[in-house]
Amino acid sequence: MLHLATALLLALAPLQPIRAAQSGADGARVASGSDAATAPALTAELLVGHPGLFGGRYDAVRSDWLAALAADPRSPLAQQAVASLLDLEGLCPEPIPLATLRELRDAVVDGRARDLLAQLEQDAVWRTTFSKSPARLRPRTDLDEVSDWFVVGPLGPLDRYEPLWGPQPNDGPARTWRTAYPTDFGTEVEWKHVAAREGTLDPDGHVHPSVGGELYLAAWFECELESATIELYANFPVQVYWNGELALEDLHGGLTEGDDLHTFGVDFAPGPNALVLRCDNGYAGMVRARVLALDGTLAAGEVRSVASIDAVPAAYPDARPHATPPQRIASVGPDGADGFEQALAILEHRHDGTLDEALTVAEPVETGAVGAWLYQRYFALANCVHLPDEVQRRRQMELERRMDELDLAVPELAQNRAFRLLEEDRPGEALEIARELTERHPDVPRFATLEFEALSALDPTGTLELLAVRERLARHEDADTLGRLASRSYARNDRPAALALHERAARLDGRSSAGHANSVLGLLSSGGRSDLERALEWIATWRAADPDARWLDDEEASVRRSLGDTAFYEQHLRSRIADFPFDAGLQAALGDHLLEQGREAEARDAYLAALDLDPSDTALRQTVGELGVPDPAEDFFRAFAVDREAVLAHARDEVTDASTSLALDGRMVFVRPDGSFHVRDHTITTAHDRTGTEMLHESPVADEPHVAQVLDVDGGTYEPIVVEGSWVMPSLDPGDAVELVFDNHVSGTLGVAPQLGRWMFESFEQPYLLSRLVVYLPDGTPGRFELHAFEGTHETKRWETPAGPGTVHVFETRDMLRLPEEPARPANSNLMQWLEYGEDIELAHLTEERRRNLSFTTSLAADVELELRALAQRVAADRPARERARALYDAVADHVLEFAGDGDTTDVWTMRRGRPLGLLAALFELAGVEFEWAVPHPQLPDDLAPVSFDPFVSRDDFGEPLIRLAPASEGVEPTWLLVPEGGRGLPFGRLPQVMAGGRVVVLGADGPRFESLPAPSTDALDETELAIQLADDKSATVTGSVVLRDLQGPALREALSQAEPEQREQWLRQFVAQKVGGIDLESFEFVNLDVRGADLELRFAGTVQRFVRGTRKSPYLKDPVPGWSLARSLGSSDRVWPLNLLVDQSQRVRITIRASDGYALPTEPESAVLDRPGLLYSVRRAPAADGALVIERDVALRGLRVAANDVGTFLAELGAVEELLDAKVELTPAGD
Repeated sequence: MLHLATALLLALAPLQPIRAAQSGADGARVASGSDAATAPALTAELLVGHPGLFGGRYDAVRSDWLAALAADPRSPLAQQAVASLLDLEGLCPEPIPLATLRELRDAVVDGRARDLLAQLEQDAVWRTTFSKSPARLRPRTDLDEVSDWFVVGPLGPLDRYEPLWGPQPNDGPARTWRTAYPTDFGTEVEWKHVAAREGTLDPDGHVHPSVGGELYLAAWFECELESATIELYANFPVQVYWNGELALEDLHGGLTEGDDLHTFGVDFAPGPNALVLRCDNGYAGMVRARVLALDGTLAAGEVRSVASIDAVPAAYPDARPHATPPQRIASVGPDGADGFEQALAILEHRHDGTLDEALTVAEPVETGAVGAWLYQRYFALANCVHLPDEVQRRRQMELERRMDELDLAVPELAQNRAFRLLEEDRPGEALEIARELTERHPDVPRFATLEFEALSALDPTGTLELLAVRERLARHEDADTLGRLASRSYARNDRPAALALHERAARLDGRSSAGHANSVLGLLSSGGRSDLERALEWIATWRAADPDARWLDDEEASVRRSLGDTAFYEQHLRSRIADFPFDAGLQAALGDHLLEQGREAEARDAYLAALDLDPSDTALRQTVGELGVPDPAEDFFRAFAVDREAVLAHARDEVTDASTSLALDGRMVFVRPDGSFHVRDHTITTAHDRTGTEMLHESPVADEPHVAQVLDVDGGTYEPIVVEGSWVMPSLDPGDAVELVFDNHVSGTLGVAPQLGRWMFESFEQPYLLSRLVVYLPDGTPGRFELHAFEGTHETKRWETPAGPGTVHVFETRDMLRLPEEPARPANSNLMQWLEYGEDIELAHLTEERRRNLSFTTSLAADVELELRALAQRVAADRPARERARALYDAVADHVLEFAGDGDTTDVWTMRRGRPLGLLAALFELAGVEFEWAVPHPQLPDDLAPVSFDPFVSRDDFGEPLIRLAPASEGVEPTWLLVPEGGRGLPFGRLPQVMAGGRVVVLGADGPRFESLPAPSTDALDETELAIQLADDKSATVTGSVVLRDLQGPALREALSQAEPEQREQWLRQFVAQKVGGIDLESFEFVNLDVRGADLELRFAGTVQRFVRGTRKSPYLKDPVPGWSLARSLGSSDRVWPLNLLVDQSQRVRITIRASDGYALPTEPESAVLDRPGLLYSVRRAPAADGALVIERDVALRGLRVAANDVGTFLAELGAVEELLDAKVELTPAGD
């Protein structure tokens, strides 16, 4: 039922009209075959400024465009005209007549225009697939596409996941042609021929499905032209070679919009010439190539592709590539055209996919063209992907406002507003817009769909939507509305009605993209025999319209299998495997089929072939085992299994003060020659008391266990009960145990050390009575074991498998008690026994990888670059480099309001929040400020770093990146810039103390080099001065100042500078109360709140009541110095572990106390000092010349490490210092 408030809104609120654009011409309908004299000229104004675009008269727009193109098929605007016709698809009630499209396709000479017309023609044919008069597709021979390809790979080291960023091997396929190439794993791979379908190649399934190494695609072809343009579509990182020479490179290494269509010029040698693509294996996608004349028109002769490797020349011919920049019809720039040319330039970029460049086109001065510019910019903005959603939304709304001011009533804008209202849960307002749109444009299905969505949001029961759907179908039957009604029928299990409605929809629109015919086929395929036979009829009809629809082969095979034609199904699978020999799913499907036929031996072979391609398929491996195929891993697991009864007996006899213990913490790992491995984890946890039984009573269900059972103390077993996603172990008694066994299959990379993870032999949570790791490594497996503090046993044994010999390593520790927790102890990895298997990654490779990633952060989309270039020019022009850098640093701090969160450089700039180091680097590049990237290695300076890092050189060794500004002159230290999270306000060139003195790798142009960061500052990070004047009434007036430095101070000052006065005062009162307990604050001031990059400095004054304690005869001051109480916080001196305080903290406090006439202050000086590596702690009390008492405390703590046997001495020394700090300040009453 409609909500009452919404119903009243709809009833009372008048509909807001969508204003029609005012124009002098209505765009009368002109047939494509009309006389050229009566057709409009194909101009920029016609394409982007047609009045019908702004009033929703799409039929008139399309008719004029068709007529203009038919009259001038050689127009340089042909491509944009056809692309614009594609943009109107879905807005016109009827498609373009097929005959019209074919006439135009035969007439135009622009290569891209003809390609787009072929797409429109294809759609028009497919629409008629299930109509009474279905059309047929014409061959694509007029598109000059490359029809035959060869693939080879993977080549090179498989541990290089992005080899395109590395050097090109001189003997690789890009530069040296051979019929076969050696691999890094001792075999050879040959080129495999693959035919393109509909002009497009998908290499998936044609090479081994590993990720890593290089994949090469090659096409040999000849052409009658001496020079031509190669147009290449590749939606992945690629290097392109023409006859062995690099022609173009697109590594997808930036933050621009993706432009996957590339062009470059080539010279043809007589006979076949070679186009070779070098790709990152595992990331190659769709590829399409064709030959055009140098001016972009169709090639003069048919392209002849080589389909046999035997017909390929022995070497690359001597013909070279040459650059051909993209041709722009609208040359818009500082001296470019104005008016409609501006809007046309945006249109070109939209159609090319360079939407960031579209957003750089300036607004025209000519007011008559502003509406066209706004319209094109709006849709460029709507489709770009580099801008955050919030930014897109905000900028679109501003463009909508401006178009409203110009009375441009664009229906698509109204539609977008309605969808935005639906997202904001305002369906009533969205419905108003939708109804106005459907009234004005009743034949446009997408506007009707909008109305249905709004009604569905208003009425969750669906009643209002159903009424509107039926009402529309009574007036106008369209495929989309029929499909919507069919979906509703299917949702209420009315399959016959759903099938009938989908059939009606498919006869109106048989395109696969529409989905109606697919739904028909799906419903028929799940029915009885008569439905299955009808499904074959649909498939035959579909195939006649689209002979290249390869997916129909799969559908037909599935249907025939259901009808009992298993021979057809098997032949289909074997044919597909011949085409795609590296598709594990096809091999597994063949195994399933053969098993159903009772042909177990053949099924096993198919399953094993699938497992070779995908060793991590657990279910498939289980199936193979059930067929009796020996699994070397299972043989290994059985041979080295633990004696469970002995483990249980030991656990029940062991005396422990813990409530539970791990009787067994076991893992067995079987590594295969290709680097994949099978892991079996086996745990037995014993309960020793009632607390332990309660702890084991319930645990979350995890994956699919190999074994999950309770082993009771009497020798019985039972399985746990699953209750709401948890295992429940009922009726546990002390002595019972819970046993879990899990299997996991992990893929590997041939030639790379298997990543087995870190194995811990003990725990801070419970005792480990037996911790056991057993690993089988085939001979030749790369990598090594690294052990830390290991005190157990390590045994080895040779082991034979069908794949060859190897070695079994057995590591065991026994009766490891629970490790005790202590404050300020080292990290777990420093204390525990552990083992890890792996190998080092070359530092040069890691640094180059890091440089690549960092260069990505400085790349900019064209529109963002335009804005940043303007900022750099405004802020940093005509200054020395160091001043330019400082000015840009300040500008970033002004612009980015919050230094926290994720996001790339574009996000940080447009959203004004995030980590802005990439933004700063991009600005430096634009302003000509020379800099280098650097990364800490290791992550922390030695005095603050844990003792044990990752035992292998890896990506985890590096810290957050920095920018290194070159010295301004010889002998001057470089400037280091880091913009850490929460670091807004950090002064230019200051690093956090925690990084001071660390080592960094500078990613220089000539290779990496090591440098050291500046040493830590000697200034206290927290400096407090107090002046205390005692009064006779035991109160004291206190004046003080505090300076906070390092990262905390400037960041806090920056945040407080933007806070409201009330918020600042609240924070200051709480802060001062921590410095001076009980103070009644009377005045305060922030000294330098608005000074950029300054430390936080504040001053205050107030009164403390009862500052003087004790009796009249024995007065004293208690705790005048705010203390750390460090000794008390570190626990007992009886420790097991070393004491580690790996922090950088320093504090200086100076207090000057002056007595009233009623008291006298102590006159004897006292002091205490603790000076150890990592800690300097001093306290001093001394009289001043004017009779005041001065108390000073200095603490400098950085990377304190104390051995366990020295902790008692250290705490005693620390206590002695703090004893003086905590001691009363005895006062002498006047007259005594």
